[in-house]
Amino acid sequence: MVKSTTSKQKPVSREILVRELSALEKRFDSKMDSNAQSFKEYVDSRIAPLRGDMQKQGDKMDRYFNGIVKMIEGVIGKVAGNGEQLESHEGRLENHERRLTALEAKA
Repeated sequence: MVKSTTSKQKPVSREILVRELSALEKRFDSKMDSNAQSFKEYVDSRIAPLRGDMQKQGDKMDRYFNGIVKMIEGVIGKVAGNGEQLESHEGRLENHERRLTALEAKA
């Protein structure tokens, strides 16, 4: 018995292919959008506590360096700085390394 090599299926027209590919693309895009949105929400939920912790650590460091400056001022009896007033911005000391180096050089 000889097998038939001809296809029994009708060929798919160009319009059907375009329509099916467009529908597939829309489904894929909507799935990608929802996945991206859920990933963004997950990352935001994981990072939000870290931002608060980083702010707390920054505040602790500000208090720590303010304490060091006050301690040095108490020991040497002068205002810490290199001839200029201490500048503060929202409680944060600027250029504290430079000031401490200047104080050590004077001592």
